Amino acid sequence: LVGLVTSDVNADRCGYISMGGPQMSAHQTMYKKNGITKLYSFDLDPSVVDRQRFNAPTSQTVCQHHDTSELSLKLDHVTEQLDFDTAIVWLDYTGTGGRAAQLAEFQSLLVNLKPGDIARVTLDASLPSTKLKANLPADIKNNHLAAMAELLRQELGDYHPQDFDLASQNDVPGLLISTIERACIRAT
Repeated sequence: LVGLVTSDVNADRCGYISMGGPQMSAHQTMYKKNGITKLYSFDLDPSVVDRQRFNAPTSQTVCQHHDTSELSLKLDHVTEQLDFDTAIVWLDYTGTGGRAAQLAEFQSLLVNLKPGDIARVTLDASLPSTKLKANLPADIKNNHLAAMAELLRQELGDYHPQDFDLASQNDVPGLLISTIERACIRAT
């Protein structure tokens, strides 16, 4: 996908920013398939950052220890440090329970991107933990789908669309797409 979107852009002027994970798979792909050499990776876990440095596709790849919430504040510095014009950023989140904060981080990132930059976000589409049903009123917690819908409403907060009804577990991806749309609209 990125190759198609950036086909009119010089790869030498693009920078790729993502949570690389220990294996740096996406960074390896951006380098090998798209020719992007200006690579930046980050993680909150210092041991993961050490592993990223070991698996970095080039010796110029920058791997830093910081939280995703700090990325939007560091974006200008990363752009200057790696000297690129077009940013390609992928926030690849795992786990449930913090999706409202993840959406807020994505929204903050969007505010700081320039026209022509590319942003991608992935969220965990799992239902909330069934252990959380214990905190709900009895009339809701005894109905699994109603309990999950309420837990999602609580977790997603203002990002949860008011008119979205969870009819089955298969509706969770559609719900998350709606929340991402809301984050995009708020960013503009």
